[in-house]
Amino acid sequence: AQPQQPDSHDIQNRIWLRGGFPDSFLADDEQASLEWRSNYLRSLLDHESIPRAIVERPELIRPMWEHLAINQGEPMIADQAAQRLGCKVSIVRDLLAHLSMTRLVRELRPWFPNEGKRIDKPARYFIRDSGLLHENWKFASIDDLRANPLCGKSWEGFVLEAISLRKPKAAELFCYRNDNKQEIDVVLDFGANRRWAIEVKLGDDTAPRAGFYEAAAEVAAENAFVINGGRESIDPG
Repeated sequence: AQPQQPDSHDIQNRIWLRGGFPDSFLADDEQASLEWRSNYLRSLLDHESIPRAIVERPELIRPMWEHLAINQGEPMIADQAAQRLGCKVSIVRDLLAHLSMTRLVRELRPWFPNEGKRIDKPARYFIRDSGLLHENWKFASIDDLRANPLCGKSWEGFVLEAISLRKPKAAELFCYRNDNKQEIDVVLDFGANRRWAIEVKLGDDTAPRAGFYEAAAEVAAENAFVINGGRESIDPG
């Protein structure tokens, strides 16, 4: 009998778990994939290879990475990160800038209707490659990943990167949260006063969070919809 070929959902789970680097995705098994990612990250985060002219405290690159992995997709409170790392807030900002420049980390800024009146709300940071994120958590299987409470934030980052690869080049990605704590996971801003509001869900609970459509109305989104990790397309109503 011919071996059963993986369907598109199985392939989706595999690339979500292992990430998009070919050597990781195409590895013979999950352990080999995880080992490749561990070695790759070690080479990227080795502080001895990062000149102090680029980052004042290169030895904090790895702790900053670990902080971002634990807080995937959460608003970045620089004061708290500085306290955890034992450094100045300015160094936290330098570390974030370095990781963003190397394209390891994505900054998702809050959307505001008027750039000239921007309120100082914290951006959210995502480790861009899901496989590198999972290396930090040492997830070796999709079951390990789905059983962990951090799974949802991992999926949100995975979807965010998928959107970034498919959006028009000029379109920008934002998040949104109003004073009533009503949120939009991803605001896709096409310019010319055109926006989509996107809710990212995983599992059987496909209903948008309370207030999602109210928040979508606030950003004047022309489309509001859910991206779900299941096998079926579901109308959120």
